[in-house]
Amino acid sequence: MNKNGFTLVEIMVVMLIIAILSTLSIFALRNARVQTRDAQRKSDLERIKQGLEIYRTDCSDFPRPFQAGDILVLFGTNLIGDDTPPGCSTSNFYIRSVPDDLDPGRRYYYSQNSPYEYVLCANLEENPAVSTCPVNANCGGGGGNTCDWGFSYP
Repeated sequence: MNKNGFTLVEIMVVMLIIAILSTLSIFALRNARVQTRDAQRKSDLERIKQGLEIYRTDCSDFPRPFQAGDILVLFGTNLIGDDTPPGCSTSNFYIRSVPDDLDPGRRYYYSQNSPYEYVLCANLEENPAVSTCPVNANCGGGGGNTCDWGFSYP
């Protein structure tokens, strides 16, 4: 008798191998997405930090965040001067559309401790990195929000 096909066992083994490879690739892809979002968070915070420091150079202090619920936020708006002193003109754009976290369940926190001090931070999804922002610093005003990566000045 001539055999021209695959047995049921051979087909099941191939399907099992495909299922295992698919499962592994899904987990690898998820990890890559987490790393990408964390890299975007770090990049956004660096961009905001640079804008804040340029603002301080022109305006002699850091911008005050406005109150939104119990979280002090600056995000989604343009960071512009406030005309005090005159070098801090309202026509100066320090950051056009301050970025916010892409994940709606996460936020970037900006807290001004004094006109000359601030904390800017975020929560990472993966292993927290070493940063200049104290781990678990309270960066969200009275809401008790904490961060694990960010910047503080001084």
